[in-house]
Amino acid sequence: MNGPLILGEAISVKTIDINASVGAGFEGDNSAHDEKIMKRISSANIACGFHGGDPAVMQRSVDFALKYDVAIGAHLGLPNLMGLDQVIAKVSPKKAKVQALYQIGALSAFAAAGSRRIQHVKLQGVL
Repeated sequence: MNGPLILGEAISVKTIDINASVGAGFEGDNSAHDEKIMKRISSANIACGFHGGDPAVMQRSVDFALKYDVAIGAHLGLPNLMGLDQVIAKVSPKKAKVQALYQIGALSAFAAAGSRRIQHVKLQGVL
């Protein structure tokens, strides 16, 4: 299809990606809701530990994604586990880039351990 969509024009949709953010809890939290969500989505934004989640939860989230054949995405955030928005506003672009690379690397390692790759990146909040 070229040009603008005309009202009433048929659109051919082959697939729809149902996406959700998961893995924002912490080790010991009940992740039953994350597993229920994973059963119903096609791609997941997995929290990478800065605004939510931790290594154990990242692993559990990747395990659910593998179990339900869900595409894995990195949900990046700035350090905000305590809700300190005033601290976040002072992060330089250079530091934000380094923190983003760190988070992508961490989730990439969990995905690679399951013979998968990260499909996408989702930014949290002010990022």
